[in-house]
Amino acid sequence: MNPNILLLTAFLVNFIVSFVLVRFIYFPKKKNKNYVFTFLALTTIIFFVVVMLRSVELSIGVSFGLFAIFSVLHYRTNTIPPREMTYVFSFMALPIINSSLLTPASWPFVLTANVVIVVLFFWLEQGWGFDYECSKVIKCTNTQHVLPENRDTLVEDLQQKTGIDILRMDIQDIDFVKDSFSVKIFYRKP
Repeated sequence: MNPNILLLTAFLVNFIVSFVLVRFIYFPKKKNKNYVFTFLALTTIIFFVVVMLRSVELSIGVSFGLFAIFSVLHYRTNTIPPREMTYVFSFMALPIINSSLLTPASWPFVLTANVVIVVLFFWLEQGWGFDYECSKVIKCTNTQHVLPENRDTLVEDLQQKTGIDILRMDIQDIDFVKDSFSVKIFYRKP
């Protein structure tokens, strides 16, 4: 088969799988466009770097050096949350897997791996039976609510105002001068 057609096919498989992960699994859950560009650009660049490394006789040490560069960069300007870091790592690994499509004998394995990755991410993003506990910090007035005998009143008041079924709460930052306080509430993600 023509090497250019193999390259284009491998790239399209890599990009389509990456696009499905970003558009239909990651984005609907997080509603965060900040990483969409990064995920798609990263997987494309790494794909072509890996293809170049496969076509040039370089040692595996050079490949690991490439990953070392990425880990040193680690996007030092912002801390990436663990979930997004998992996606970043996955988008770094996908091109390595998909560059194997350049040899037709590996197509069944690579396509199966892509399907498993997409299904796994979809399944994990659905929660697969785990309830996630979320938290919010709310500013409140009337420091009388912080007294232990008024805790039930505070919980009822916060549940009525927020519409959230509160599991537990922690009182934080009491300011008696301004008659205000912060409370961190914990609830199950609906």
